[in-house]
Amino acid sequence: MTNEELDSEYSKGLETFRKIVLQAIRLHAKVREMPFQGVAPSARLLFARLCFISVSLARICPKLENEKDIWDFATIALLSRSLFESIMFFEYFCETSGPDEWMAKMYLLNLHDRCDRIRLFTAMDKPLDVAGFTGEAEILRGLLRNNPFFAGLEAKRQKELLKGYKAAFLSLREMGNKFSPDADSWVIYDFLSTYAHSLPVSFMRNSDDRRDGLQNDVDKMYTPGVLTWLAALLDHARSTYLGVPTGMMLET
Repeated sequence: MTNEELDSEYSKGLETFRKIVLQAIRLHAKVREMPFQGVAPSARLLFARLCFISVSLARICPKLENEKDIWDFATIALLSRSLFESIMFFEYFCETSGPDEWMAKMYLLNLHDRCDRIRLFTAMDKPLDVAGFTGEAEILRGLLRNNPFFAGLEAKRQKELLKGYKAAFLSLREMGNKFSPDADSWVIYDFLSTYAHSLPVSFMRNSDDRRDGLQNDVDKMYTPGVLTWLAALLDHARSTYLGVPTGMMLET
């Protein structure tokens, strides 16, 4: 591609992503004070996370016309990977389900939260916090055991989930295969992971421009493809959010 073509593709990708991010933020602002019940408050927290990561990602993408901007694809990749994971979890949690399954998802999410806090505060030697969260975890385990959807799972699976190490009934891979089935999704995710984990692929062949954070053709080529991919996923997540039962209708 010529420099002009690279610049054009980069600008289009960034513009597309920012447009979708703005729509997501407007939706979040519209519903942030609504008196949600059931699973909707948890969905709102998850959607807020999508908005935060998306805004941060949009902000660090450099402008072609600003020579002072730093071209840092490693950070773009890190946030992009995190956004993908968050969107997949959001889609899983908010997927249209029966009321028992939806509540089971919420109970499991909260159980993982309490168990992670128990592990954290145990390591920090905070016995009062550990005791408080242990009590809450036991209540959530009881709610799960009494949930018809959870009770329908195999006994071995129930026992595993009650340990509180998993926040979802599906793995990230299963979520991705279900909510981002495009054949390229895992290729992109694995590519982004090389940057998130600072593996050699992310730096061994970098040119002087990429090492110094200067405007360069490689970042212009990589960035718009990733942003366009994420924009489509984020836009679908916005539509999914509108389908979460809240007791009221939301307008687009």
